Parts: sequence; C-alpha cells; structure tokens
Amino acid sequence: MTLEEQYSITLQDVRNRNARQINRFCALGVGAFTVALPITGKEWQPIFIPTAIYFVIVLVVMIGGESNSKILRASRFAVPILDMPMVFAIQL
Repeated sequence: MTLEEQYSITLQDVRNRNARQINRFCALGVGAFTVALPITGKEWQPIFIPTAIYFVIVLVVMIGGESNSKILRASRFAVPILDMPMVFAIQL
C-alpha cells in the first residue's frame, strides 16, 4: 500500500468519524430542544410540531448514517440543506 492510499483511507476514516459525531450532536441538540418545548410555556407550543418533524428527520439521517456509508458521506450536506432552513422556518 502506498503512502497516498494510506493517507486517503485515513482521511476518509476521519471524515466518517466527524460526520457521525456531528450527526449525534445534532440529534442530541434537536432532541433536547424538542423535549424542552412543552415545558417552557404556551408561547412555544406553535413550533412543537415543526420541531418534532425536524427531530425525526435528524434521527433518520443519524441512524441512516450509522448503517450506510453513502448516507454518512451525504450527511455532511445536512447543515446547509437541512439544518439551516429548518432553524429559519422554526424561527419564522
């Protein structure tokens, strides 16, 4: 195995590990926010359903990334394609 091949394999392993950590952190954050919404008060109730849907989508991405390497590689686009629009929609 050449040095370039070893570098490529190591780089992909690091990217996969980072993607898994980001997916887990996102699921933890959105899950905590979803659980906290009913506790906070009635003014937050209108955003509970969109936040719960967002949490389900994040869980699907996380679980899919754990079981499928293609989904894991594609999950790096979750922040600009999923997270930013959902946060904007919930804040709107």
